[in-house]
Amino acid sequence: MFTEADIDREMNQLKIIWIAMLGSIGIYVFVAINFGGEIKAPLDPSLLKTIRLVLYALSILTVVITKLIRSKIIASISVGSERTGVPREMIGQVLQKYRVANIVSFALCETIAIYGLLLFLMGGSATDLYILIALSALSMFLLRPRREELEELIGDGWT
Repeated sequence: MFTEADIDREMNQLKIIWIAMLGSIGIYVFVAINFGGEIKAPLDPSLLKTIRLVLYALSILTVVITKLIRSKIIASISVGSERTGVPREMIGQVLQKYRVANIVSFALCETIAIYGLLLFLMGGSATDLYILIALSALSMFLLRPRREELEELIGDGWT
């Protein structure tokens, strides 16, 4: 049987994963600042301009796709009625799907930071790096795991 402690444990695990993924974004900035000069391989300016446009467009598309994928996974969780909530025997499945929705979202959001690092290493500016890093972190922040959301998905089935 699931208890409030199980919900707490799930949320704590998701928060640890979320913080680790945010931390990895910080590592990208650290690498770029401290080692970027040594490993940077500037490209032809016209090619770099094309790559910059593609990566910025891909970043925006990634945010939209991430939101859609997360919404689809979350929508597939809604199996109980609003009044009674999820049947107790299905709470494990709800937790599993909620975990998957969040981890997939984090991974997709992190790709935006990777685009920024790649662009920087191909000769892009630090501004390119910081814009894409910020977009990645903001996306992760907005799609962070929230206990209220999980409780709403479960309903009264676990109390």
